[in-house]
Amino acid sequence: MTTRHLTYKFNIRTSIIKVIYPILTTLLLYSCYNEPSNKHSYEKNQIAKISNDSIENNLKSQLKEYLTAFYGEDPETAIRYCYPDMFIWMKKNLPDDYNMDLVKDVFRETVRDIKRSAIKNNLTIKFEVGEITKKIDLETDKLYTVVVYFIAKKKFDEVKTGGEVIGISNDNGLNWKFLDKSSESAPDILRMKFNESIVNQIMSENK
Repeated sequence: MTTRHLTYKFNIRTSIIKVIYPILTTLLLYSCYNEPSNKHSYEKNQIAKISNDSIENNLKSQLKEYLTAFYGEDPETAIRYCYPDMFIWMKKNLPDDYNMDLVKDVFRETVRDIKRSAIKNNLTIKFEVGEITKKIDLETDKLYTVVVYFIAKKKFDEVKTGGEVIGISNDNGLNWKFLDKSSESAPDILRMKFNESIVNQIMSENK
């Protein structure tokens, strides 16, 4: 394989990661490469808590399944939980070599890199589904943001990092698909279905 081909493959891989997995890979890599110190980088007092109901429980349960599939190297399950317009956007905007098999390969390679880093640094990694920070209800369409925490432990110390995922349901909260809020392409992907006002609301920083 030539250097040019390897570089091209790396660029596609990087582009896919930036669309689908930026928060997951960033949080996990941060956990792997920073010395545990019992400090949390996402303070709970920044988050407005919202009472739970069956819709929110569905959201959190399915997000946990998505995260379990991601770290468990199960791309088929994880992809089923990804917001489908994301793949339409990638098909239009990424190189012609983009395809779903490549997405699965990138998925596996990314997680394996993270696991190797964790082993090298003698870390154990787990995740937590945190607080719902924002809710937008549009009849049967719902857009919520949820905090995801990744915790890396080394003996009695830990690093806890967090970021937000957007959950989107079009059947009144029965089934949820997920989109990384930190992805640069997230606003454009959301605009494929939602108007600018809704996109601005869900993408805005929490106060």
